[in-house]
This record gives sequence, structure tokens and C-alpha cells, in this order.
Amino acid sequence: MLIRLSIKFLNLIFLFLLYFKGYKLIKVLKFVLKAKNYKIRKLYFIYSKMYLRERKYIIAELFLKKYLLNFQNDFLAKSYLGITQLSLGNLSDCKNIIDELDKIKYGKLIFNLLKAEYYFYIKEIKFFKINAEKCLSVSNKFNYLYEKLITNSLNEGDLKNAEYYARRLKKDKKYLCSAILHLSYINLYKGNIELGEEYITNLISKFPNYYQGYYLFVSLSLHKKYPKLKNLILNNDEILSKLDKNKISILFARSRIYKDEKNYYLSSKYLRMANNLKLKYFPSNYKFLIQQSTYFLLNFKSFNKDQVNVQKKKK
Repeated sequence: MLIRLSIKFLNLIFLFLLYFKGYKLIKVLKFVLKAKNYKIRKLYFIYSKMYLRERKYIIAELFLKKYLLNFQNDFLAKSYLGITQLSLGNLSDCKNIIDELDKIKYGKLIFNLLKAEYYFYIKEIKFFKINAEKCLSVSNKFNYLYEKLITNSLNEGDLKNAEYYARRLKKDKKYLCSAILHLSYINLYKGNIELGEEYITNLISKFPNYYQGYYLFVSLSLHKKYPKLKNLILNNDEILSKLDKNKISILFARSRIYKDEKNYYLSSKYLRMANNLKLKYFPSNYKFLIQQSTYFLLNFKSFNKDQVNVQKKKK
């Protein structure tokens, strides 16, 4: 009970100080971390994992480093520190931890996760796959790794494995929508246009709050075929009451619909909003969902022409 109260109390302090000035947080941390009691030092690891889950990586790093000053041989904590360093972009520190634990042949699950994430980040796909499969064979907590395996398979043009991973992902209700969206992409890649369109249409119909699929739906001009779903995209202003990275697809979708309707003012308006939001969350690019849907638009016509030519030659 004391541990839970301590975590909640510290969390309130951190959130309060983060809201105002970040540098004050360090002063509070130094004050809190002066405690020399053994049980309190043990709590540092608990705090670090809590903040790691909340993606407050700087705070998690501070707690982990303080904890490891007293428990240097806690290799599980070092694995978590490696994940934290990777999240902060400190690749050399992350690699040093991996090398250290590899030397002693440390094989715990979290260390496998660390290696999977690290090798995916540096694009050493062979080693990513090995460690990802180890994680997935042990626990479904790491099913999100299937998404990375799918993306990598698509990049390699390995549609068979991409579909295999997507169907594995589909078994987890938490990732059902993501799996359906990937299956739509995969079938479009394979040239199964009708099946790809069926997947994305069913996704929008059954899960209207899964906004990431909106732009692909519109890119395939399915809004012309399903006016109710088009109205869902255009008329639900509550969707845009709070913009975040999941709403980027909606803004691009609205821009495309208005462009098709020759309403260039609104098309331009939503395109600007989409690009501004995209740059906020994805400074380099929007990686998969938006880019791939553009790819399909550029390639569907050439694919269909090839199919027609093949049929003519057969005749």
C-alpha cells in the first residue's frame, strides 16, 4: 500500500512540475533520490518501469541509473535501461549494454525485446527477426512486433510472410483493426483489388473510430461508392475536436474528397492542417500508412493495364 501511495504521490509531483518548468523536476528528483534506505532504493526500479510505460524516458533513465549504482548486477534493470536509451536515441549507450549482456549470455525476455527493438532501429533485419520471434513465442504482450514484421516483409516484397504475420496479429483483439488494415494493403499489393477494397470498407464500417484507415478508403475512391461512409468522414466534426497523430488520415481524406468535388478551398484547408499535424508528429515522414496509399494510387492503373495486355496476348 505504501509503495502505491508513494508512486501516486511522486507522479502528481512530476506532472505538476512538468506542466510548469522542466528544470525544477531535476531539483525534486535530487531531493527524493538522497534517501539511503535500502527499501527506498529498491523502489527506484519500480518507478523507472512506471515512467517507461508512460514514455517519460528521461525520468525513467534517472531512476534506473540511480538504482544501478546500488544494484550493478541487476541485468534485468540494465535491459530496461537499454530500452530507455534506445527510446532517447542514445544508440551507443544502448549498444554497450547489449554487448555487455551478450558476453555473459543473458537470455531473459526483456533483453530479447531490447535486441529486437535495437536491430529494427538500425535495420539489421536478420537479428531483429530472430529476437522478435523469441519474444512472440513466449508472450502475446509483444504482439505489436508483428506490425514491424509486416512492414519489413512489405519492404522486402515478401507478401507471403506479410500476410502470415497479419493473420497472426488478427488473432489479438487489441490489434484487430491494425491487422485488417494491413491485410487490405497486402491484398492491394498482390493485385487482389476487390478483396483489398472489401477489407478497408469493412474496417471503416465496423470500426469508424479507427481513423488510420480513412485515407486509404478515400484513395481507392470508395467514398463515391459508399456515400454514408463519405458523410461519416466529412460531417463528424467531433472527430477533429482534439487533433492528434491518429487524426492525420482524416484530414488527408477530407482534403482528397473535397478535391474530387472541386471544392479547392476546403481541400487546401484540410491539406494544410494535415501537413502541419504530420510534421508535428512525424518530422521526417509518415512512413507507412500515408506513403503506401500514395504508392497504390500510382501503381493501380499500370497494374490493370498489364493485366489487360496479358489477357489480350492469351487470346
